[in-house]
Amino acid sequence: MANNNVSFRIPTPTFGLGLIENVADADLENNAAQEHSLRPTIQKAIVNRSGNDGTVTRFGWKAQNKSLYLFAAEATTVEMGITNEIFPNEKVPGTNCAANTLPEDETNTVFQTGKAASEVDTFVSSAIENFAAFMRFNGSPSQCDFASGIDASGNALCNPLSASAQNGLSVFNKVGCNVCHTQTFTTQPSNVPGLSNRAFQPFSDFALHHMGSTLADGVTQGLAGPDQFRTAPLWGLGQRLFFLHDGRTSDLKEAILDHASAPGICYTTTANQIFTVTFPLNNNAMAHFAPASGTLSCGSDANEVILRFGLLSTAEQQDLLNFLRSL
Repeated sequence: MANNNVSFRIPTPTFGLGLIENVADADLENNAAQEHSLRPTIQKAIVNRSGNDGTVTRFGWKAQNKSLYLFAAEATTVEMGITNEIFPNEKVPGTNCAANTLPEDETNTVFQTGKAASEVDTFVSSAIENFAAFMRFNGSPSQCDFASGIDASGNALCNPLSASAQNGLSVFNKVGCNVCHTQTFTTQPSNVPGLSNRAFQPFSDFALHHMGSTLADGVTQGLAGPDQFRTAPLWGLGQRLFFLHDGRTSDLKEAILDHASAPGICYTTTANQIFTVTFPLNNNAMAHFAPASGTLSCGSDANEVILRFGLLSTAEQQDLLNFLRSL
């Protein structure tokens, strides 16, 4: 904290992630490149990419992970301190912590020999694989009117949307929230019927946007710069207690307004890669070079949208809030 190098995080929801994992890279790329009426005031979104193979990544606040298996492995070691076969090294914050060189979560197969008596073989072997499978098959949330309430037995009801919430979707699109919070995607064919060719409504483009100084965390992950975040999916928002990446507010309207940032504060996002070239005709001499690029962003991509939100009538703002709470 004293070094100003800590950024708080609240967990991203784990429901419906198998659907997100099964969206084709090309669909995410094409959606991010779409033209909208607000494009003059919103920089084109970019997808984050794997440093290994250049494919589109989509999980995490910075869309830094490609697959749920990798997402589970990173979360297990970073958030829980449990090393695994993907991230085997301890993250030691000080000098007095002993570093265990063996992964604390390992693969246990049905053919394993020499295991301790306390170990149990499982069909899905390691903890991170189990965690990935849980997230992959965790169902997506239903959309219900926020005032649905409960029945006589205390079970939650799911009533159709009120007229106010239905109008809220029109307001959502009118002010431009849909530019980043894409309503619908369709999954690729899959061997899992529940994940195959499924249309679903996450209200996210899973791409990176500049959010400016209000939300900037100073963290760079992959192509995501210090003020860039993956568009947070809105499904399930009605059941959340805290909003934004750091849970700074429980007030939904305040969370919307915090999408705006001062246009005079700018951030530079840099990207570079190191190459080595060998010259066979010159005794295999080698040369190293590191091409780099930088982009400057000022303010938030959402500034125009928040301006439009502020111009809505009180009733229209409430309709929008009622729609968001239905998700």
